[in-house]
Amino acid sequence: MSKKTSNRAQEGLVYSLLILMALFSLAPILWAVLTSFRTLTDTFARPINWLPKPFTFENYRLIWTRYPLGVYLQNSLIIAVVSVGASLLLGSLAAYGVSRYRIWGKRHFLTFVLLTQMFPYVTLLLPYFRVFTVLGLLDSKWALILTHLSFGLPFCIWMMKSFIDGIPTDLDDAAKVDGCNALQAFWAVVLPAAKPGLAATAVYAFLTSWNDYVFALNLTSSNSQRTVTVGLASLIGAYHVDWNGLMTMAVIVSIPSIIGFSFVQRYLVKGLTAGAVKG
Repeated sequence: MSKKTSNRAQEGLVYSLLILMALFSLAPILWAVLTSFRTLTDTFARPINWLPKPFTFENYRLIWTRYPLGVYLQNSLIIAVVSVGASLLLGSLAAYGVSRYRIWGKRHFLTFVLLTQMFPYVTLLLPYFRVFTVLGLLDSKWALILTHLSFGLPFCIWMMKSFIDGIPTDLDDAAKVDGCNALQAFWAVVLPAAKPGLAATAVYAFLTSWNDYVFALNLTSSNSQRTVTVGLASLIGAYHVDWNGLMTMAVIVSIPSIIGFSFVQRYLVKGLTAGAVKG
């Protein structure tokens, strides 16, 4: 066997393994999608029908009438967008400051920011609950926005600092020669050059906020303030599980993440690649 043939055989084996791994990972998602188009009888049929028989959209109609799914989606979107936007804005400014300027205690500041990510988030639940109770923010979107901001901001600072460190300072100097001050140079030159980093950071912060369950469950109590994760959990009862409704809502809830990821995918790949090269 020639070397060229051997290399092709190895590549074929690698691609086959990757395809099997992809199918293994996608199988639960595909099953959830198929279940959302099944009737309850078909869901529990034995032997298993791999394709829905009959194929129905009734679950998608019922999920909007039985549960306040629109309210859950609206709350999650508002909380995620506001917390991510604030994290990116404040994190980028902080990252620009520590990247470009000599600041006393900068190393200690970065170490402190990193240490905040080492504590399990659940250990902060009781302090947050107490603080928001005193402030009168319990059972409100602001409680979750501030909570998610406190988790996303340290990560944004570290991520954006690594990307801004890779942007030549000559760009800042050229902007200042053209009459820009430091803040204008940041907005006009540095931030556009850091789009891949912004995309990668935004995706992580959005998914962290969108998938939060523990804080959303404990810091909100009314349906008007609940998020999609709590709404999903409400379909699982002590004596009954609405499997068709659960799979249908899971499919709907995943759509915003898929759409958002598709828009920033190009920048996300560049951002992760740049971060890996710098690391």
